[in-house]
Order: sequence, then C-alpha cells, then structure tokens
Amino acid sequence: MAKIDEDDLGKLVVDTVGMELGIVAEIDQGTAYIDPEPGLVSKLRVRLGVGDAGRRPAALHENRITEVTDEVIRVTDVP
Repeated sequence: MAKIDEDDLGKLVVDTVGMELGIVAEIDQGTAYIDPEPGLVSKLRVRLGVGDAGRRPAALHENRITEVTDEVIRVTDVP
C-alpha cells in the first residue's frame, strides 16, 4: 500500500489494466478524492489549487492504492 500527499494532486488514477479512472482533485487528511470526469477546466483548477466548491469527488481509500509514480496512481479493483 502506497501513501499519497499533496504532491499527488492532479495525478492520473488508473486501474490494474491501465484504464483511466480520473484525476486526484483533492487530498484531505490523507484521503485522496478523484474527479472521474475531469475536463480541461477541472484539471487547471486542481493544478492551481482552486478546487470546485460544492462538488466532492469520490474518495480513494489507501488500501486500494498499489503504486504511486511521478505521473500516475495505480489502484486495485479489490478494496
């Protein structure tokens, strides 16, 4: 199980076969939240640190994270 931190904001989240699940849009108290349908504006807002108030992306629990690289966070399908 890999840990995530603020440096992982905006990273692509993929499953075990490389299918894109979304991007890390928010990190709150060690929990990453994924935007499953990031448009260009959402990606820019995340990179600039200006979140989308009023909409909470889906939580990604640490026990699903198998690998964190410079570009992606790989997750398992089994919680």
